[in-house]
Amino acid sequence: MSDNIVDMARSKDFDYVDCPPNPYPYGLRIQLCKEDLEKLGIDTMPDLGDTVAFYVCGCVCSTAESKDEYGETRCVGVQIEKMSIEEPPGEEEEERADAVKGGFKEAAKKIYKKQG
Repeated sequence: MSDNIVDMARSKDFDYVDCPPNPYPYGLRIQLCKEDLEKLGIDTMPDLGDTVAFYVCGCVCSTAESKDEYGETRCVGVQIEKMSIEEPPGEEEEERADAVKGGFKEAAKKIYKKQG
């Protein structure tokens, strides 16, 4: 398995049949309800269009493979069991760089300075 985060958008030539042309398959959408949001520590609703990063752990609960005259089909069902919401990787890296440039190391030295 890959350790890289990949864009799961459908290819431009994907046959949408009767659904609107959203590049992401519906099966990748998850809904987080009140209890879920509370568990994740989300007090304020994000704005529509905001980007969030997830770290999830899940159990493979189904697999299917088939091959017919139209080609090969493969599918894996995963039950998400654990998750955290984090900052998108790019923003996190920018913050880390800013923290180092902005005196993070100096602030840490003050906080953890030996007393005596």
